[in-house]
Amino acid sequence: MTMYFVLSKVGWLLLQPSTLLFTATLIGALLMATPLARFGRWLALIAGSLLAICALTPLCVVLDRPLENRFPARSLDAIANPTGIIALGGAFNGAITRARGPIALSTAGSRVTEAAALALRFPKARLIFTGGSANLIGKGIAEGDVAEDFFSELDVPKDQVTIERKSRNTYENAQFLRALIEPKAGEKWILITSAFHMPRAVASFEKAGFDVAPHPVDYLTLGTLKDYWDYTFSPVAALQLLDTAAKEWVGLAVYRLSGKTAEFLPKAKQS
Repeated sequence: MTMYFVLSKVGWLLLQPSTLLFTATLIGALLMATPLARFGRWLALIAGSLLAICALTPLCVVLDRPLENRFPARSLDAIANPTGIIALGGAFNGAITRARGPIALSTAGSRVTEAAALALRFPKARLIFTGGSANLIGKGIAEGDVAEDFFSELDVPKDQVTIERKSRNTYENAQFLRALIEPKAGEKWILITSAFHMPRAVASFEKAGFDVAPHPVDYLTLGTLKDYWDYTFSPVAALQLLDTAAKEWVGLAVYRLSGKTAEFLPKAKQS
């Protein structure tokens, strides 16, 4: 297990906006009963106010929409004879699947349902799923194992499917697939992942040598003014979306600064 992987998982768990602001507010409240009461009041006031702003305003939409709109959905008619379809992990809950029996999809399950639909639409294209276990403790269940069962249940031909089971993040998705399938010039790969995650995925796969056609799914916003209204009156949903969007912006910066990508925010290509 690499140090980068451990730091990225543990660091974000502690520093994601909702956790950080809630913890700071709680610490401030506790400090009010100590000699540091004045500092505690200020900390609780500032952190609590920021938490309220994040939960009760559409700030989350402001952060998420540029990510989801970076690569607009386009007609599949514009993609002729793709070499393959790449679906990124994050679509399954492996623990529940193994404990209960039926395959359990996560909130990003459309990554694989759309991949299966495209595999039937383009029967000559390879269907590639990439995803292992992102557990910090214990071996965990590789998503690739669940994906194999999922595609089999949907009668996607086995000789059309390739599974990569070791990658734990987007960078490893791209690098491990490069070693596995050796992309060549002139090939076109449909890349499927959540819309908010597409910029980092595109940057990672282009750095690995893939010519990708982004096919975003799993949108979290409507792309209309109604988003601002809905999230303003849904504090829990607003904080969840805030954490998701903030993680992607931080991930884009970290990937660029560490050389894992060649661009901070890649642009959609003209078709």
